[in-house]
Amino acid sequence: MAAHEPLRGPSRRRRRWPAILALALLAIVAAACSATPGPRGWAGARPVSVEEPGLVLAAYKKTLYAIDPAQLSPLWQFPPENRDSYPISERSQDRIRDAIDALSIPDSEKESLRALVAEITISGDSIDLFKDAVDNSSATDDEKNDLNNGVDDITAIEEDAVRNVEAFYGDVGVSDDQQTAYAPGYGGWLYALNIETGETRWLVNVGDQMVGGVAVDDDRLYLGTKGATLFAIDPETGAAIDAFAGDGSFKVDDEIWSTPAVTEDAIYVTTMSGAVYAIDKSGQQRWIFERPSASIAMRPVVDGDTVYAGAFDKKLYAISATDGSERWRFEGDEWFWSAPVVRDGALFAASLDGKVYALSADDGSTRWERPFDAEAEVRAALTTGARGIVVAGRNGMVYQLDPATGEALSSLEAGRNIEADLTSDAAGAVYAVPRDPAVLFIIDTSSQLAATFFELPQ
Repeated sequence: MAAHEPLRGPSRRRRRWPAILALALLAIVAAACSATPGPRGWAGARPVSVEEPGLVLAAYKKTLYAIDPAQLSPLWQFPPENRDSYPISERSQDRIRDAIDALSIPDSEKESLRALVAEITISGDSIDLFKDAVDNSSATDDEKNDLNNGVDDITAIEEDAVRNVEAFYGDVGVSDDQQTAYAPGYGGWLYALNIETGETRWLVNVGDQMVGGVAVDDDRLYLGTKGATLFAIDPETGAAIDAFAGDGSFKVDDEIWSTPAVTEDAIYVTTMSGAVYAIDKSGQQRWIFERPSASIAMRPVVDGDTVYAGAFDKKLYAISATDGSERWRFEGDEWFWSAPVVRDGALFAASLDGKVYALSADDGSTRWERPFDAEAEVRAALTTGARGIVVAGRNGMVYQLDPATGEALSSLEAGRNIEADLTSDAAGAVYAVPRDPAVLFIIDTSSQLAATFFELPQ
């Protein structure tokens, strides 16, 4: 995994540093991205409620929107509608300023050039305006060429990365201070975005497609790829965490389609071979669970000393977080794909058979007299509402269930083809994004389900 390097100053490296810069921006690892489309089961990223500054991040196809849920108004979208007014990343701005500081020109000229850096956009006239200012400085010809070539490299790479977003399937991570969102694009680019403005702090290509999402863990990001690799990344710079497995990456046996689950001392990841890995924070494998006879695309859920993972063999597994041994399994009538909810000693899980099951977290025994029938495949992860468990079928019906009995307390229709995971905020509002229409539903769960909605700009 290649770390970001500062821009070089004047010099005999004049032909070398633009290439170094390009490599630093382009890749964490060197790998080619195939262009196979996702199957029907791939859903958009789940919406994320950010308490401060009070917004919801909602992805639809290849666009991520920031929405004020109180005013039902858009705050920004990524990629931006106008690339000519979209600044280069904060990380690249810092590197250009470092290069300016290394020039053999008076400090007053350096300050003038530094002041222009924030005006450089990924495309448009601002690039030539900055280069003209460089050409009019007293820098040597080699220094001018080096700096201008580096700016050309930066803007070309970032414009390409922003223009060619393919889709957002994986979970968007949010920093602990709620200032940065980490959005994994299917095309291989990971974007660190300023939550208030939607502008990039940094961007890096991990070298392979991402279906799963980003797990934020203090000073690290964890994410998996279709290239069967789990990465540990510095959230401040996008560089590899070399202390993790020696180079910031851990190879697993097959594609990763889910977001890793992270605890105080371990990372848990599922693979399409049907394996669950437990990996410690140094990047060493603790154990591997390989009982399923089919793929696992479910995001693993960890509660206490148990890891829960459902597979395409129609079984839901409870696994010891300590040693990877199987504690119990439960079989439904179809694949388990959506992540369950664990609450008050019970596990609430849904299957593509349309059933919602309540199981004892201790032994997998059933809690309800009969499962709840959503009358449609359940692909979206369940969540918790103000009064119970909230589940959505692919047919667009949303239910709030009594956790004690499994009876529907209320229901509503929220579009069609709800496949992106449901999420809820501290106040009990539930967020849903169906495939059709392009809408963010904000569902009040305090009594009878009621929804307001925001049409996502297309």
